[in-house]
Amino acid sequence: MKKYTPAQLIRLFAAPAATVLLGLVLLFSPDTASALVGKILAWCAILSALGLGAGAVLGSAGSRNNRIIWAVICFAGGMWLLMNPLTVAKFLGRVLGITLMIRGGQSTADNIRYQGKKLMISRGLLLGAATLLIGLILTILPLSGSRMFFNILGIILICVGIAQGWDNFQGRKLLEE
Repeated sequence: MKKYTPAQLIRLFAAPAATVLLGLVLLFSPDTASALVGKILAWCAILSALGLGAGAVLGSAGSRNNRIIWAVICFAGGMWLLMNPLTVAKFLGRVLGITLMIRGGQSTADNIRYQGKKLMISRGLLLGAATLLIGLILTILPLSGSRMFFNILGIILICVGIAQGWDNFQGRKLLEE
């Protein structure tokens, strides 16, 4: 077997190692990704505010007041979101939780059946109750949904990085033979 130079090893394993590293970050610190999304949205709002402000100063006088108002709103919202970056994940978790609670409540109500005075437990009733419970958990703990999503994504990235590194190594070995 041929010995590899450090440059060849870097070419073979740099991208897979970066993928595994990103997967580990997502697995062990999922709030980092949620905060990053919040900060990106905050900077987009701040840049929009700067663009609207420049448009108000340099543009026509007809709608200058509206642009100034929107620039102030975007700037204030961007600064607030920059200071509270997990707000987006919390909001989306609560909206998803409330939606699941409504859907689970409807499904549970639709599947309630009685035989005499006895409640008949069906799969639809159990699934509706489970949906209602998951919605309640997401409403109370809104970051749990994004954390679970990023944990699963981290595991997938770790597996992809390992597989990519193995494939790079095996492909190089087959090319040499």
